[in-house]
Amino acid sequence: MTAAYFLGIDGGGTNCRARVRDADGRLIGEATGGPSNIATDPVEAIANIAKVSEAALLKGGLPASRLAQCSACFGLAGANMAGASERVLSHSWPFRKLRLEHDGIIACVGAHAGEYGAIASIGTGAVYVVSIGGKLQTFGGWGFVLSDQGSGADLGREALRRSLYARDGLIERRQSATDRRVTINTITPKGTTVIRDIMAITNELRAELLDDIEPEKLATTIETLSLILRRLDEMR
Repeated sequence: MTAAYFLGIDGGGTNCRARVRDADGRLIGEATGGPSNIATDPVEAIANIAKVSEAALLKGGLPASRLAQCSACFGLAGANMAGASERVLSHSWPFRKLRLEHDGIIACVGAHAGEYGAIASIGTGAVYVVSIGGKLQTFGGWGFVLSDQGSGADLGREALRRSLYARDGLIERRQSATDRRVTINTITPKGTTVIRDIMAITNELRAELLDDIEPEKLATTIETLSLILRRLDEMR
């Protein structure tokens, strides 16, 4: 039996959007809600998704009970994190069917409809997706602690980090003499000394860790780890 309605959720770290259409593709309603990054706060995300789903139906004059007739697809930030996605899928949703994808995936599918193309989905977080020959490959989107380069969170964190570097005397900031929109960061003599000391400690630890390991064995280990990383990336 075909679903009577189709619900789409596009959810990120700042807000989420819902859209409902009927089986003929006619728009029923749209609504916007709060944050829905399931890796950051799955409880809040689930609550906001539930609210915005009902609100989209209500915009079209339909009761929330019609959610039981919906096939839903969630495109959510954090859906590439196994623990977070399992928590969302185990929730007692009212939908007839539910599919969960990363928000970058639905953005790429929506932009290119399975054809060759790429997208950069940049907001609070960031993820980059490439569509080649019907296959989707994602880059980034692992959270701004280690990933999400170019995102709002990443840029804000980097601005704060550099401010602290300047406060500690490791870098100095000056305005460009030719373009007042540009600020130039340069390492101070104190910063150079700190970097030199850190590198000396790093090199000493590296030498100690790798001491007595044959070059051939080390090369094999690096090759094996690289292969594992590639396969993990393919499984995403």
